[in-house]
Amino acid sequence: MQLVYWQRRKKIMVKKSTVAVQTDPAKRFRRNRGMFRELIVGDCPDSPIQFTGKDQQFITNTVSCNCSSSIAGEVRKLNDFTDEQSSRLQTENQTQMAFDSLPKRLCFELTSKCNYRCPFCYCVWHEFPELAKPERDTAFWLSVLDCCAENEVNDILFTGGEVLLRTDLCKLLSYARKRLPDASLGLFTNTALMSEEFLYFCRRKKIRLSTSLQGLSTHGAMTGTRRRCFRTLEWIARASELHWSMSVGLTATRVNRREFADMYCAAALTNAKDIQMGTMMLGGRGRTNPDLALTQTEWEELKSEIRSLPDYGVTYVFCDEQICECRPQPEDFQRNFSFPMKRVCKAGIDFGVIGPNGKFRKCLHTVEAFGIHLPERLQSSL
Repeated sequence: MQLVYWQRRKKIMVKKSTVAVQTDPAKRFRRNRGMFRELIVGDCPDSPIQFTGKDQQFITNTVSCNCSSSIAGEVRKLNDFTDEQSSRLQTENQTQMAFDSLPKRLCFELTSKCNYRCPFCYCVWHEFPELAKPERDTAFWLSVLDCCAENEVNDILFTGGEVLLRTDLCKLLSYARKRLPDASLGLFTNTALMSEEFLYFCRRKKIRLSTSLQGLSTHGAMTGTRRRCFRTLEWIARASELHWSMSVGLTATRVNRREFADMYCAAALTNAKDIQMGTMMLGGRGRTNPDLALTQTEWEELKSEIRSLPDYGVTYVFCDEQICECRPQPEDFQRNFSFPMKRVCKAGIDFGVIGPNGKFRKCLHTVEAFGIHLPERLQSSL
């Protein structure tokens, strides 16, 4: 009872003074002044905007025996209900035919829409818009979740684009937890649309959270926005306070290279659950901006710099891959960015992706969609 009261009290305080309770990263950093080579100085932005989604799209039986209703009216209602059920069954059958065998780990790209324009974004629909169209509706994804339950999928990551732009997200997450009660469910977001309410929702449904920190002083340039890094850092810290810590990803580019170690410090000092660091992948927008990519030598220097930092008590890993082995690469890419893989890639075997258009791909970076007739433009680039 005391814990519930403490949480409710904190929630009330949030409404009265959002900056004080949702944590002020600048104050947190000042307490750890000696840990930074260069201290981030700046005011925290206003409280994060609230996520108000529409999660009320349910198919319900509206036919009732109402003495005052005419028989014709009841018949129309019954026909409408029958049509809705038939449409749902047809969608389920089509989904079952498409996903008769699934890997145990899946990534759902629920939408291609995003409120950031990161110049290094690896999402393949930036190269091939066909892979994002048409965007699937709620009924389709509910059917996919049914199929996942039947195939005993045990790990699903919900992402985008920016996944919080889906107005039916809460419904999909709730249904996923209902159908897969023991599965590991995760969600990746840039936190621009994060809210206190949604954070509590994820903790209640046991949805693990992850985000990315694209830069400090370079945050705006690396996201294609006017935003600053503090909003993301606030939510990393707030999630930790609620004992539902976020994992954080850091992408090294030629633009943020000089402050990359500070980015790591910022994520660690706001109590990230763990940190994954890697250099940009040459896919999506990144494929048209290869000048942003680091050389292997530069990346190894950054890794050495991170290893030389004090122990902040956070687990971190490095991801060395720069080009995807699941798709052919130009000779100059192979020559400049190929990195010896330390383990065999499990794409398409232990892991798979279902894109915004509902088609299965074996990894995040490949353009090949299995089981469909690809447009000629896609076939020529495989």
